[in-house]
This record gives sequence, structure tokens and C-alpha cells, in this order.
Amino acid sequence: MSRLRRIALLGLLGGLVPMGALQAQTLNETQGTGSGVSISSGDYNTMYGDSTGSALTSGHYTVFVGYRAGRYNTTSESVFIGYMAGYTNTTGFDNTFIGMEAGKSNTTGGDNTFFGAESGENNTTGYDNTFMGEESGTANTTGYENTFVGEDAGQQNTTGYKNTMVGNEAGISGETGYRNTGIGDEALSDYGDGDHNTALGDSAGIDVDAGRWNVMVGAASGVATEHADFNTFVGARSGWDNNRTNSTSNANRNTYVGYEAGFTNREGEDNVGMGAYADFDNTTRSRTIFIGSQATPSTNDVIMMGYLTYNDGQYSIMVGNESDNRGNYVVALGHSHDVEAAADYSIGIGKDADIDQSYAVGIGSDVVINNTGAVAIGATTSVSADNSVVIGKEATATASNSIAIGYQASVSTENTVFVGNATT
Repeated sequence: MSRLRRIALLGLLGGLVPMGALQAQTLNETQGTGSGVSISSGDYNTMYGDSTGSALTSGHYTVFVGYRAGRYNTTSESVFIGYMAGYTNTTGFDNTFIGMEAGKSNTTGGDNTFFGAESGENNTTGYDNTFMGEESGTANTTGYENTFVGEDAGQQNTTGYKNTMVGNEAGISGETGYRNTGIGDEALSDYGDGDHNTALGDSAGIDVDAGRWNVMVGAASGVATEHADFNTFVGARSGWDNNRTNSTSNANRNTYVGYEAGFTNREGEDNVGMGAYADFDNTTRSRTIFIGSQATPSTNDVIMMGYLTYNDGQYSIMVGNESDNRGNYVVALGHSHDVEAAADYSIGIGKDADIDQSYAVGIGSDVVINNTGAVAIGATTSVSADNSVVIGKEATATASNSIAIGYQASVSTENTVFVGNATT
């Protein structure tokens, strides 16, 4: 630049800033004691504030605004705005730190964006991080490729990497975990050293800690799933108590869908539950499948489907609204069927089927079997004797070891066979 042009430029700027504060380097603008004092060949730099960019010599395209912002920076293309923002940055490049002490301790980490007071304050070599919100990512040191958005989001993360936390205090207490995603107020607030967890909703997965590969969707879903792995909870408060006892070997591989589905279970595992209030009456149930609003599996190894169903028979299968099974190894299908605890190994198919004893088979609407080894096939059939068989609508047997076949056929003598309508 010619001497005359420089004089003209200085004259133009003289009314805006003190003449002594302008440095002689081309296309740089500095103001403040010690601001940009070492620039030798760097261009297009803007620095305002005491000691801003004092160590910069040849860097280009930097903007430092605030007391000691970018004090030790030596590289190009960074923006530090705020009290001591980017203070110790030396060779870190392409960083944007905005806020009081944002990125204050960064040294060599590059491609970071920290926005908010103390955001990324302790980051040293971590790179490709985006922190937005007061104290977001404050404790991060070497963690990389993290995205924390919200006040205190990811605040305690230190070396964890590839995490995404969005919301007030989302991931606030996480430390070394990696590849976790938490969206919502306090979502995954303590992901500790866990990995590959996903939580969506207010307080979802709030205490997953060392848990791995869990999915929690809905407000307060899976809030106690510390150390547990491979769980999927969808619905507000679903999986609420899962692993409340902090077991390191149980409460894994559960799937609950619906409001408060699987709410009570603590250490049980390998369960599948779907429906609002579909839940256990015990904290340690395992290997159950229960589908329907208010379905209640009361023991292990059951399969059940229907509204307001109850199954207390181990290894039993039941389907039908408002149905109740207490027997083991039972198969029951139909609305409002009732199978008693003594009816192990029985089969009941039909509306309002009522089976009270073991090894029985009842097929048809309103079937009633009161004795063991009995078979009743047909609507409103009934058997009240051991090892008897009736087939036909309204057929009955009151004597053991007998058979009645036909409409309203009935036997009342032991060891007899009747065939025909309304026979006795």
C-alpha cells in the first residue's frame, strides 16, 4: 500500500479508533493493549480487546473479541468472542468459540463450535465438536465428534465421542460413553460409559450409565436402566423400574410398548409387552409375551393376548379379552375364559370356557369342565365326572368314564356310551 493511501485510510479510521491502536499490517484491524502485537505477515484479522491474538504472527481470517480472547492462538480461520474465549488455543484451527471462557483451554483441537458461557471450556484436543448452550460440554477434554445442544447438555463428558445430546441437561453426567443419542430434557442425563443408547423424551433413559444398545422413547421411559443392555421401551414411563436394583447381569433384552408397559419389572429379562398398563405383578418376571391393555403376566414363560387378561400359569398360552388363566401348560382361546389353578395341561377354546381340572379339553361357547381328563365339545356342554367325553350342543356327563354324543345327549351312569339327540 502506498504511503498516501495508508495516510488516507488512517485518516478515515482516525475518527473511529485511536490512531495508536491500529497496527501497520495489511488488512488487519486491532484494538486494545497487546492486541495483535505479533502479527508479521497475517492478513484479514480482526481483534478487539486486551491481549487478543497476542501470539498470532502469520495466521489469517481470525476474529478475536473480548479480554484475552485467542491470546495464544497461532493459526488461521478461528472466531473467538467473549472473555478469554479460546484463550490457550495454539494450533487449533477452524474453531468458533462464542461466550465467556468458551473453549478457554483448547490447545490443538480443531473444527469445534462452542456457543455459550463456558461451553467447551476444558476442551484441549477434542475435535469436530458442536456445543451450544451455557456450560454445554464444559468438561470435554479429548472427546470428539460430539453434538451437545442445551444448557448443561453433555456437561461432564470428558473423552466420550460421537454422542448427540439435545435438551436442557441432556447427557449432563455422561463421561466416557460413545455413540449415544439423547433428545429431551434430561434425556440420557447419565450415560456414563454406556454406548449406542438412544433416548427420546423428557427424562428418557435418565440413568442408563453403563447400559448398551438400549432404545427408550417417551417421557420417563427406562429411567432406571443402569447397566442393562438391549432393551427397547416405547411409551411414556414404559420400562420405568427396569433394573432399579442396578444388577449387572439381569434386566436385559426386554421390549415394552405402551404407556407404563413393563412398568414394574426390575430384574426380569427377555420379555415382550405391548399395551397401555400392560405390566407385571412381580419384579422378576422373565420370558413372557403379553399383548393388550392391562394384560398381566403373573409368572414366567407365558404367552398372552387380550384386554385385561391375567395369566398365572407357567408355560401357558392364552388369547381373549378379560380372560383368566391359573393353570400350567394350558392353551386357552376365547373371550372371558376361566381356567383354574388345578387345570394343568388343559385346553379351552371358546367364549366363557370354564375349566377347573387338569388334562381337560373344552371346545365351544360356555363349556364347563369340573373334572380331570374330561373332554367337552360343543356349545354349553358340561362334564362333571372324571375321564368322560361329551360331543354336541348342551351335551352333559355326570358319571365317570362315559361318553355322550348328540344334541342334549346326557350320561349319568359310569362306563356307558350314549349316542343320539337328547338321550339319557
